[in-house]
Amino acid sequence: MHGVKRGIQKSEKEIEEERKRCTEYQDITQKLLAKNKAKEYDDICFKLTNEILNINSEFSTAWNVRRRFILCKHDKETEEKKKKDEEKNEESKEEEKKEGEEKKEEKEEE
Repeated sequence: MHGVKRGIQKSEKEIEEERKRCTEYQDITQKLLAKNKAKEYDDICFKLTNEILNINSEFSTAWNVRRRFILCKHDKETEEKKKKDEEKNEESKEEEKKEGEEKKEEKEEE
């Protein structure tokens, strides 16, 4: 356009650094999208979302993947807690059953 000053020309070093940052961003993005497609929401996936969101905080897919990671982690913890609770309940039932049998044996001996 007429009368609009052009930006300052970047040096070769600056251009090369920008290219490097762009390729790193693309690599991280591809890794994250592959993990998302495979539904692998692990710690590596969370680290990838951190890296991407530090570079571009408006990348909504990264936020969605992070949300899925948190939900999956919460679900796993909930399942583990349920299993532990069930095991405790089974153990307490077995103990009660043993105590009941011991009381029956004591009564029979009398």
